[in-house]
Amino acid sequence: MIIVGKGKMKNKSIGAELKKLRKTLGLTQEEMTLDGKIISVGQYSKVENGIHEIGVDTLLELLTIHDGINVKDFFLNLEEDYSKTMKKGNKDYSPERLSEKLVFAFYRNDLSEAKKLKKK
Repeated sequence: MIIVGKGKMKNKSIGAELKKLRKTLGLTQEEMTLDGKIISVGQYSKVENGIHEIGVDTLLELLTIHDGINVKDFFLNLEEDYSKTMKKGNKDYSPERLSEKLVFAFYRNDLSEAKKLKKK
């Protein structure tokens, strides 16, 4: 679930994507968090496991502080994962799901999709 209004993101997919990205870069959790300077290593571990929420600002800081990370690609990969889930018939029009879709439309600069979501 991505909770835009509160500025927090909590989702196993976000944590899984962070973990995949971190491992691709060959970083430990300590290195990913700059030894806990961005977010404590314990909290980060919980984010990777979908247990703890992460603030949008913190997420963006994690993504932009390391060379080799493209923020747009991170969100596009998340969107791709969600799209696969939707194609399997798991349609969820809960406020949280609509909020997630809105974030993805925002990062794609897709105004027409944002308008469709507003109607739902």
